[in-house]
Amino acid sequence: MNPTTEKGRGAYKRAFDLALLIGAHVLLFPLWLLLWVVIPLGIILQDGLPVFFRQQRVGREGRVYTAYKFRTMVKDAEKRGPIYTTECDPKGVESGTVLEGHGAG
Repeated sequence: MNPTTEKGRGAYKRAFDLALLIGAHVLLFPLWLLLWVVIPLGIILQDGLPVFFRQQRVGREGRVYTAYKFRTMVKDAEKRGPIYTTECDPKGVESGTVLEGHGAG
C-alpha cells in the first residue's frame, strides 16, 4: 500500500467514527438524561442530599474498593434498624422503590 491510500482511508475512518459517536450520543440522550438528572432530582426532592450511597466492599484477591450507588433508603438507614430489608421497609424512599424494582438500586 502506498502512503496516499493509507491517508485517505484514515480520513474516511475518522469521519465514520465521528458519525457513529454522534449518532450514539443522540440515540442514548434520553437514557443519560434519566440517569443523571431525573433520578438524582427525585432523590433530592424526596429525601435531600446525598444522592449516592457509598459502601466498602471486598473484591478479587481480598482488595477493598468503594462502590457508589444511587441512594434507595433514607439517610443513615443502617443506624435506624436492621440491615436486611422487608417488603414495606419504612427506611426506603419512593424513588428507591422504583430503582430497586428495576435492578438499579
